This record gives sequence, structure tokens and C-alpha cells, in this order.
Amino acid sequence: MLDACALVPVALADTLLRVAEADLYRALWSTRILDETVRAIEVVHPDLPVGAARRRATNMDTAFPDACVTGWENLVGAIELPDPDAATSSRQLLSDAPT
Repeated sequence: MLDACALVPVALADTLLRVAEADLYRALWSTRILDETVRAIEVVHPDLPVGAARRRATNMDTAFPDACVTGWENLVGAIELPDPDAATSSRQLLSDAPT
């Protein structure tokens, strides 16, 4: 499960997506992660043209149509873990992604 912290730096995101494209692992994210990624890119790179970060997220979703995990939202409140990001844990459970 990729998180925004892995998708914001372009070199890291490019590497991870190329490895997924080579079928060495399955890239997974949620619309929430992509939205967070877009917001973070816009903060970190305010000089980018308007809409560039959103286009990047849309292109990722198009290139990896099975990467977006859905249906995890109801699990967030039901999971009690020391990890403060229960949303990530919920998505991982639903996607059968390794932790």
C-alpha cells in the first residue's frame, strides 16, 4: 500500500511505479491517498502549473486501473492499533496487501 509520503517525491514515485509496471509488486492506493498526494505536491511545489499534481494522480490511476482500493472507510473506526494511521491499516486489510 503506497502512501502519500512515497508518492510525493517524484524520483521515489517514479521508481515505485516502474517496479509495479514490471509486475514485481502490485501498486495500491486509495482516492484519499491520491488526494493527499496532490495537496502535498501543491504545497511542496507551488511553482507547478495549476492542475499538474492532479493530472499526475489521474495518470497514475489510468495507468494502474486496479490499484485503487475501495470499501475500506467503514473499517477505520473498528480498528484499534498503535499505528496512528488506521486508514492505512484498513486499506491494507481490504486489499490483502502485505504490511
